[in-house]
Amino acid sequence: MLKLFRVSEFKVLKRFLQTKSIKNVYDSEQFDLNIRVVGWVKSFRNQKEVKFIHINDGTDPRNLQLVIAGESFKQPNEFEKVLNSIHFNTSVEVEGRLVKSSYMHQTHEIHVSDLRILTKCDPSEYPFKPKVKQTLESIRPFVHLRTHVDQFSSIMKFRSELVFNIHKYFHGKKFIQIHTPIITSNNCEGGCETFEVNSNEQDSGLKEIKSESKHFFSKPVYLTASAQLHLEAMTTGIGNVYTLSPTFRAEKSMTRHHLAEFYMLEAEMIDINSLDKILDFTEEFLKTVSTETYNSIHQAELNVLFNKNKNSTTELEHVGHIRSLMNEKKFIRIKYTDVLGILNNLLAKKKYSKITKKKIEFGEDLNKEQEKILVEYFQNVPVFVTNYPKHIKPFYMRQSTDDQTTVDNFDLLVPNVGEIIGGSLREYRVDLLKKAIIEQNLDAGIFDLYLETKKFGAMKMGGWGLGLERLIQFLINIENIKDCCAFPRSLYNCKM
Repeated sequence: MLKLFRVSEFKVLKRFLQTKSIKNVYDSEQFDLNIRVVGWVKSFRNQKEVKFIHINDGTDPRNLQLVIAGESFKQPNEFEKVLNSIHFNTSVEVEGRLVKSSYMHQTHEIHVSDLRILTKCDPSEYPFKPKVKQTLESIRPFVHLRTHVDQFSSIMKFRSELVFNIHKYFHGKKFIQIHTPIITSNNCEGGCETFEVNSNEQDSGLKEIKSESKHFFSKPVYLTASAQLHLEAMTTGIGNVYTLSPTFRAEKSMTRHHLAEFYMLEAEMIDINSLDKILDFTEEFLKTVSTETYNSIHQAELNVLFNKNKNSTTELEHVGHIRSLMNEKKFIRIKYTDVLGILNNLLAKKKYSKITKKKIEFGEDLNKEQEKILVEYFQNVPVFVTNYPKHIKPFYMRQSTDDQTTVDNFDLLVPNVGEIIGGSLREYRVDLLKKAIIEQNLDAGIFDLYLETKKFGAMKMGGWGLGLERLIQFLINIENIKDCCAFPRSLYNCKM
């Protein structure tokens, strides 16, 4: 009895080990194996005696060819019935022999002995047709089905790899990852619009527990616009910290550059005494993470990412340009006042005659168009713009030592996207923080705990925030930011 049990157990284990992902199949040099795979049908064609089906399971950009002959099918009488039920994106389970392919442009194929349909896909209802080329714009309304399209699927894989390399970088630098709250009682950015959070039982439920407050948290609270103040508090006891978490801005904008919910990478560092020190760190971070992400993506994945819906190699050239920037070029560093001189000189030229605003005054922030012109002026090398006017920046930025009208801050501008990172040295002097809060007409009581962190042993520090989706736009040249996340939330748009 024991012997029979062991034989049975061995058979189960053997069958389990022979289940392979498509990536496993292509990574292996072993052939003449009986294996099992699952996946979705990407294409199929019929010949007189043989059927060819290409499937993919999401683990590799390359499809795997299935060769199906009726006489090799376990159940020949079911052969036609099964094949007639197969349509684009039908999910299937396949068993067969893995062999070396004799066809061009592929190295592996499976000679199928058994095929089972897991779930049908009705072509009359399915929105994507197999021979219709889909674009990122055309699939945007179908947020729940976008990963069925290879290009969008590759964007999500690129994003995943980028996030992995971000965490790897900070882990290597001994930063502590902090999970900061989504609900907050302060608006860190001051000027940005926030989402207020209210309980569904605001009127009746709180009365039943005899609360004197109409608010669930006893005061108004909001979805976070930045984790910075929470991170600064953490630095006072454990040093350098970072977070990658959802961030929310209730900006009334429907442009291709804006999301109401996005992921923000934020880092805060102690012992930062100069702006150059934080700029050096930021540049090294971006170059390292970008290069490692490019290097870890299979070339076939990049081809899908850029060429699936393109008629040229422009996007691959874009990657080549970014790689050269990261390996060969030092980012430009220039003060805000010097930027005004350059831009005002450029805007007076005939080349920019269609731009209505011809002069930027001191104290005005740069818009997208002006950022693009500035980066182009420097041959599309990323640009650190530093030392903006104090009154247009948040209260927590450290006042410049040589100019009381500016702060020690920076925005990093990149080609096609504009600003992707904003940061500064943090003000550590409580009296100057209180003064800035009053000058910006903020509620001083909201920041009492934050100010306390500065009283009890806080160091000079600096930090920044990076919009993850904007970084993805820059690295792989995606026109609309809504194609850089799985379920975009924006004005009048919150599907699923």
